[in-house]
This record gives sequence, C-alpha cells and structure tokens, in this order.
Amino acid sequence: KVKATNQHLRVRLALVAYRDLHDSDKRVQTLDFVDDVAEFEAYIDGVAAVGGGDIPEDMAIGIASANKLSWNQPTRVVFIVSDCPCHGKEFHDLPDDYPDGTPDIDIKAELKTLMSNHGDGSMTVNFGKITPHTKTMLDRFAECHLFLRAVDFDDETKVVEAVTASIRLSIHKTMTATGVAKGVQAGPVKGSAASSGRAFGMPKTRNKLPSVSPMLKKYNITPSSDSSASANKWKPVVSAKVFYNCPIEDMHDLKAPLGVGMVIFKNTGRKQKETDKTREGKTFVLRAKEPFAEGECRLAYHGHLSRTQETLMSSESEFVLKCFKHVGEGLNSRSKYFKQMEESTIAQFLANKYNESLDRPLRCGKISFLDCFVIEEENDTNENAGNRRFCAEQLLPMNDKKDFIKFSNNTGYWAQEHLDETLLRFTKFVFQETRAYLMVTDLQGIKKEDGTYCLTDPIILCNDNLRFGHTNLGQQAMARCIQSTEALLKENGWGEADDSSQESYTML
Repeated sequence: KVKATNQHLRVRLALVAYRDLHDSDKRVQTLDFVDDVAEFEAYIDGVAAVGGGDIPEDMAIGIASANKLSWNQPTRVVFIVSDCPCHGKEFHDLPDDYPDGTPDIDIKAELKTLMSNHGDGSMTVNFGKITPHTKTMLDRFAECHLFLRAVDFDDETKVVEAVTASIRLSIHKTMTATGVAKGVQAGPVKGSAASSGRAFGMPKTRNKLPSVSPMLKKYNITPSSDSSASANKWKPVVSAKVFYNCPIEDMHDLKAPLGVGMVIFKNTGRKQKETDKTREGKTFVLRAKEPFAEGECRLAYHGHLSRTQETLMSSESEFVLKCFKHVGEGLNSRSKYFKQMEESTIAQFLANKYNESLDRPLRCGKISFLDCFVIEEENDTNENAGNRRFCAEQLLPMNDKKDFIKFSNNTGYWAQEHLDETLLRFTKFVFQETRAYLMVTDLQGIKKEDGTYCLTDPIILCNDNLRFGHTNLGQQAMARCIQSTEALLKENGWGEADDSSQESYTML
C-alpha cells in the first residue's frame, strides 16, 4: 500500500525480538536490515514467543538493541510493540522483579537516542498499543518529552492501517527535514484561530535565489482573537494600491511559454491571456504592529482595508495581511507577491470548473479558495524593511484553530486522518483537465458543516519550471502527487486508476 503512493520506494526491514531478563539464553534476537521481504518473513517464522516471569517486559534491552541497527536511510520508522509496560515502578503499579528498571540500561536515555537517530532525515517512533496496561508508561515518557505515537495493535485489521499511515507520514517528514519540503505560510483565521504550515520544495537548479543571504525580520508573534481590540496595537493608517488578477476566461488561458506569459495555440490560432495580468485600485490600510501567526516563510497580520477611513474599522473591512518573513535582494518584490496571487486565482478558477463538472459526484462537496489580492503602500518608506507589500485575504469562516486542516502538501503526501474523496478527485480532475500541465496542491483550509470546502494558500505545480516560483517542484513532484492521489482513490474504493493518468505521469 505504501509503494502504491511511493512507487520508487525501497524498503529495508529489521527485527528486534526481546524477552524478559529471566530468559537469558534468548533474551534478544536481532535481524539487521534486509531488503528481501521473503528473508524477513522467514526470520520471523523462526521466532517463538516463549519465556515468562513477572508482568513487565524488558523493553529497555529491545530499544538499546534497536539503536545498534545499521540505520542509513533518511526515512526511519520504528514500531515498539508490547502488551505490558517496561520494568521500573515509575512506569506502572504492577508486580515487578526489577522495580528500579532493567539493570545497567536507562530506558529513557535509550529511547531519547532512538528518537534522535535520524541523521539528515526523520525518525518516527510508534508504540503498538495492545492493552491498557501501558498507558501509565506512555504518560511518563511524555512527561519527559519522549512522545511516542500510539497506534492500535489490538487486532490485525488495525495493524496494516497503522503501519501504512505511519510510514507515509515518516516519508513526508523526511522530505521536510531534507529540504524537499519546507514549511511556509500562516493561514488566515477567524477569532482565536492561529496559523498553519505549508510545505514546499527548494530545488537546487530552479529559479536562482538572491545573491545576498536573506535576513529575518524583527517581530513578536502576538496572538489575538479580536483584531480591533486596543488602539495602540495598530500602525498608522496609510494609503495603498490594490492589485487584482484579471478574471480567467477558459482553460486555454492557463498555459504560457517559458517566462513569456503568452502563447498561440496551433489548433485554435487564438492568443492567450496572461493569468498574471492585473488591474489596479486604491484603499486605506490599517495594519497591526505585530503578526498574530507565522509560518517558516511568511507572517500573518490582522488588518483592515477600506476605500474610506470612516469605514476602516467595520467588520466587513477585516482582512489577513501576509508578507514574507525575510528581507533580501528581490525577496519582497512586487512580482513575488503577484506569483502568490496568481496561484490563488488559478486555483479558484479550476475549483469552479470542478464544481460544475460531471467528474464531481453529487456526494462530493464543492470547493472554493479565498480570493487573494496584493496591496502596496503608496509611500516607499517600508520598502527596505520588506513591509511595503502584502497578500490580502478575507478571514476563513471559522471560530477555532482546530477547524483548520492541512489535507495535503506539494510532494504527494495526504493526511490519512483527513483523507477525503472530494479533494482527491479535485486533484485528479485538475491534472487531467490541464493535460498534465499543472496541479493544485498543498490543500488546506476548512470543511464546512454543509460538506463544502473553503481553502487557502494553494501551491501550483507545473511542468513549466519557470512559473509559480520556487514552490513549483516541477514534473517529478507532479508525478509523485498524481501517483499518490490515484493510489488513494483506488485504495479507498473511490475509483480505479485510469490509463490516461497513468500514461501522463509516466511520461512526466
């Protein structure tokens, strides 16, 4: 199942079978990493569940042995499986022949070593929970900042799902840790809601970075549930230009040649519109002094925008203003903000097409993206500080930050606990309708009570590497995204992978 969403995955397996201290002759049996599944299965067939003694287990020797395995791949996943807690009275209230823990082994130190054993990638340590006897132990580990991801192993049907979800999550974490995906983006929120993460890639050969190293701005995150609270939290009112994308008329307008923005289709002879073409207006701006949320690359401020100063503090004028966290050559240019706006405009156009399409079953809710526009202060005082321009969006219609969900990213990962047919079908629809030219990814936002979705901050993947900035990871990421989308649709009984998609991403 994991390989279905990650077709080039190479899996290596290892086993540490631990018993209790009384079983000195076969206290530990270890098979170091092998990539032959048959060899792994044969070894397990020869491991017998024997031994006995008191109720607690010698989990410490098992973890210590796992630390000695030949870990060398960036994605690393561990499942510690036990129906009883480890030795040591601090972890349980059961009879224990070793109340001070396993002699000569500090289980917390060994567990810390295991959890930090990730090299340039990531380590995900799971605990296969079989009985409630291990709850106190897990709580005690958590108090020591040793957080194990507990998964149900009480019946075999849950094991497959738990292992699959954990490995997929670990692969996603590896991409984040190794630079294939970096978090950005604070999500716009209503009331007390806070920010969200956004994953994107930083390919080495695409879109040159500024020659001057970027510097982090000075700021203090100031969460606030009421953006119009105290007067001293606001910057002075300023006037600003407002830039909007012109409406997109049809699918032909989405394509553009490398770096030009216009193309003539041979089959129609018609000229394309530029999807990044803008129109201009003016507004007054009131912005909070400090951001209320942050991502890795952007800051989110409460703000008010209005054509007149008299209506500037009305509830209808409330917006979220987002700017980049760093200053440096070209980092806060008008074109950078226009690229972000263009992605939202294209995503909304494609969402409308999907909503009207017969490819959307009636059981699947409609999708919308928040409108995005760019404001630019008319005075250039804040130009060097990188605070002259902002992307502006209305607030998401939610009252609690828990409503905000990160459904997917731009490397093919989908959050298993929030997997949804609607968004999977939308992703596939865009890929097919644009003939494998682009994809809308990094889906995040809220699901309303009526089953519809309101999303924000999309990332466009495109096989034109010069469009959409450095978050566009190009063809390789597109292939990974459509592969995982098709596999998850099939896995959940929402449709078979069809030949057209298979051929398209094979060519990618």
